[in-house]
Amino acid sequence: MLRSDASKLMRSSLEMCRVLCKMRGMTPAARTDDELKLSQWLAKLDRIEEVDEETHDLMARTFLVRALDHDGKRALLSKEHKKPKTKASKKKCSRDDDESDDEEEEEFVNPGHDYTDAELIALDRTRKVVSLNNKLYTQRAVLSSCEQFLKHLHPMLFMQLNQDTSQLPNPAIDYQWAVLLHAGTRAQNVRKQLTRCVTLVQKLREVAADRQQLDSPTQLKVRIVMVAWGSTYHPVKGLNIKRLRALMHDMSAKAAKEGDGISYEVFSVHELLFDATDHVDVGPVQVVRDMKQYRCLRHTKPHELPYIKRTDIQARLRDLRPGQVVRVERHDFALGGITEEFRYVIDE
Repeated sequence: MLRSDASKLMRSSLEMCRVLCKMRGMTPAARTDDELKLSQWLAKLDRIEEVDEETHDLMARTFLVRALDHDGKRALLSKEHKKPKTKASKKKCSRDDDESDDEEEEEFVNPGHDYTDAELIALDRTRKVVSLNNKLYTQRAVLSSCEQFLKHLHPMLFMQLNQDTSQLPNPAIDYQWAVLLHAGTRAQNVRKQLTRCVTLVQKLREVAADRQQLDSPTQLKVRIVMVAWGSTYHPVKGLNIKRLRALMHDMSAKAAKEGDGISYEVFSVHELLFDATDHVDVGPVQVVRDMKQYRCLRHTKPHELPYIKRTDIQARLRDLRPGQVVRVERHDFALGGITEEFRYVIDE
């Protein structure tokens, strides 16, 4: 099911969207030129996992094309990607073959028609994908390579609509916006994508500050969530992912000292291909807001509890901060019930 890079993009994006919405209390923000509509994709996330491989591949390609920005979509889908022919192959090519190639590259236009999911499935045999202005273009080979389409993806924006932080799953979350960004397979691509995202965030904050009549745009705090691709950013095999996490941690600390209002975190695409919270050994995790409400913690100091590191995947998904105490429910098969455990979050 996850053979193509388009499938990895869809699965990792929707999984991170689910984490931001369910575990951090955020809501997808629609753009004026938004064709993706993340809320609708999140609503059918469970059904996506149940479809057959052919339909899953079609949905992944549709998700990819709709996630591209306007300029990137035009650049990718309007460009012809043909392999250079040798002299011997040119002699063998006939006029009929050239005409068939031209027909294959020609766009399929049906103006004024909004294609539904059923029509997209029916068009799977023709290898068509959705493009600009309700036009369908033939699928290019470039859409199957992450190194080509990652730099053209539009960042996904999320907003914190609940002003009362005490109602959030994690009351320590202090940012109002979150931006989901897919970065390339190399350090140079990561820096370019990060610079592009920061520039976009600054423009959006200036517009929002004028509308809300804020003294400074930095009052709107933003969290940039980066999804790193490539084998060098593998959570187990790759060494560069650790360096990238350390870099993001240092950037967040520096921004906090300067009062920039932007923080950073990074996930590997391999970490988001499955739901890490849905496991037989992982129970519900809840942030303890008041230790006195639990009898076993009334005479216990937080540092006396067992530790959980901030770098743990469960802590990273929930954005737990050092100094917090969490309650974990576990199934006790020997007693046939549920036991509760408490963990103290530490930095390292």
